[in-house]
Amino acid sequence: MVNKLIFILFLFTIFNSVLMAQFNLSKEQIEEDFNFLWENINEHYAYFDKKQTGWNMVKEIYHLQIKDIDSKEKLLRFFETILEELYDNHTTLNTNNLHSPRLVPSGLSIWAEWLNGKAIITDIRSELISKVNFTPGSEIISINDVPIEDAVNSHIGKSIRTIDNDVRNWALRRVIAGTYDEKRIIKILSDNKEYNLDLDILDKDINERVSNDLLTSTILENNIGYIRINNSLGNESLIGRFDSTLLFLRTTSALILDLRNTPGGGNSLVARAIMGRFIFKEMPYQKHSFTESDYKIKRSFIEYVSPREGYIYDKPVAILVNHWTGSMGEGMTIGFDAMNRAKITGTKMAGLCGAIENITLPNSKIVVNFPTEKLFHVNSTPREEYVPSISIDINNFNEDIILQKAISIIKNEE
Repeated sequence: MVNKLIFILFLFTIFNSVLMAQFNLSKEQIEEDFNFLWENINEHYAYFDKKQTGWNMVKEIYHLQIKDIDSKEKLLRFFETILEELYDNHTTLNTNNLHSPRLVPSGLSIWAEWLNGKAIITDIRSELISKVNFTPGSEIISINDVPIEDAVNSHIGKSIRTIDNDVRNWALRRVIAGTYDEKRIIKILSDNKEYNLDLDILDKDINERVSNDLLTSTILENNIGYIRINNSLGNESLIGRFDSTLLFLRTTSALILDLRNTPGGGNSLVARAIMGRFIFKEMPYQKHSFTESDYKIKRSFIEYVSPREGYIYDKPVAILVNHWTGSMGEGMTIGFDAMNRAKITGTKMAGLCGAIENITLPNSKIVVNFPTEKLFHVNSTPREEYVPSISIDINNFNEDIILQKAISIIKNEE
């Protein structure tokens, strides 16, 4: 844990050094970066039709702030705040500092949403199961002694035309995630009792339980194989490790693939390599949609997975998902479902929108990531709206009911 903290601080030092080296910028250079960002998002961002953001208003509001930027911290916060107008957790900067917002869902230990006008805890990281003393349905009353409604309202963008449920839920999770240097204590009402919950302690508990290995595996009761991906879908070394693990589990009667710790996403190469171990013929796994040229010509296509050479696992499969199944983890999930190759078991996922590309601002060299393509299940369901075929209502945090349900389903199929 100490080594991990030192490494994180080292990364922040590097990021800040890069930004410091680039900061000797004139107001004209900052304006050029701002215009470059605004125009690229205006031209290529894939989800404006689902947003309440007035992007033209963003240009008017934030252009006026350029004159006040006189430090690297202000420059970074300026661009972070602009992106927050999109209330999109898949739109981020590659540069950050200790005052920057944590990523969602990676920076969350609990999942909350607005239900009947109240901020309600509906899920927790799977690493915390049986380790917490609050229940699903607990209400968040305040954070750092600020009423939760006020804290959330302070993070709603200035350009938002209508404050709908998506806006409020994004702002709620942004508040709960906080910034890297911000201590977060929430007051909750659980089972008619109010008490304080230190989210940093929950984060520490998670970090102590999360494996640094690419994956973990075991054999469960009834000879059911189990593989858990440890937020490594962006590491190509996972391909070889997964191959060897699956080969070791080849005599199991069924397999559970746990994707509940994939908040950081990954890449399509790794995902297709894994899916290719479960099929005997080429099969479709997701649909892409985007526009081309100044004429906004729509283009869409279906992406396929091909079977891998060598061993193919042909036994029943269950995929476990929750709100920390993010990006490429979501893509793999809808892929297995589209190929009719697994029973998808769990809650809705992180809901990260689309396939991202990045741009580099010409003067500050800050890299900006945002979705330029919409992604869909092959049945045309938007990936971010996908609901597992076996949807689980989390009614307690004392037992792993998603895993238990998957085991039960597999037993009934045998």
